[in-house]
Amino acid sequence: MIDFALIKYLKPNETYIGRNYSEWIEEWSNWLVSSSVDYNADGPMLFLRGNLDYESDQSGNRFVKPGKFLDRTASLGVTIYNDTAVFIPVMTAMFSLNDPHESIQILDEQGLRYAVRRDLSEGGNMWLRYMDSAGAYRSIVPKLNDFYFETSVFTLRVSAENPLLTKFESAFDPGEYQTVQGGYFVILTNLTPGTYRFHFGGNGRGYYYTDAVYDITVQSSKLRDLTKDVSSQNASPKPGPKAPLLQQTGYTNQFKKFLHLKTEDDANNASPFP
Repeated sequence: MIDFALIKYLKPNETYIGRNYSEWIEEWSNWLVSSSVDYNADGPMLFLRGNLDYESDQSGNRFVKPGKFLDRTASLGVTIYNDTAVFIPVMTAMFSLNDPHESIQILDEQGLRYAVRRDLSEGGNMWLRYMDSAGAYRSIVPKLNDFYFETSVFTLRVSAENPLLTKFESAFDPGEYQTVQGGYFVILTNLTPGTYRFHFGGNGRGYYYTDAVYDITVQSSKLRDLTKDVSSQNASPKPGPKAPLLQQTGYTNQFKKFLHLKTEDDANNASPFP
């Protein structure tokens, strides 16, 4: 297992390949209701999820049986390259326009944000930890409460082919929804090659409960970044002040290879019209 000092995470005010936490949360939310959930290890971001396995009691309340968790350990684990980041949803809440909340229909953005914040503020314990080389679990970030985020209002596109439609705390019908997602999220970056075990989840308001354990094996990237910044290098010897513009910028040779000025006869002969 990996030492704590080698686990790096994206700070709340940072971005990863141009996107901040809220923007990644929107993408994760749409991935979670897509037809390809659980199949995303080849992209720039590996999305994880909690144990979505809700059932209904005789009163219609949705709940997860005590002790159940999403097991992605050993042969069920995931293998990625070290240039892939890992998106961890610790504890989340999501509402869409026209959803009911506290017996009232949500009609605007203010109502969406109130419902998200109320659900999360009335939650219980939450956890995000890794297993060290001695087999003990340790925290990954100093203060998990600092990693609370909300999205803008975005379009959630629920696929009819999503295998989890009946497993959510509130069942979805396929279609598009104007949605706000909030919660506690952490993105891990630049993981050193090796094997990691992560444990995350939380107890939320009412019957909300999520728990997951992932084994993630990180391999060295098979791709090399050959991009090199040569901005500070001179492309050609510095010309005199009266040299043509192309020569001053150092592109004379390149343009000679590709620039061909057609004569009037060339243009006429190349015309598709008689």
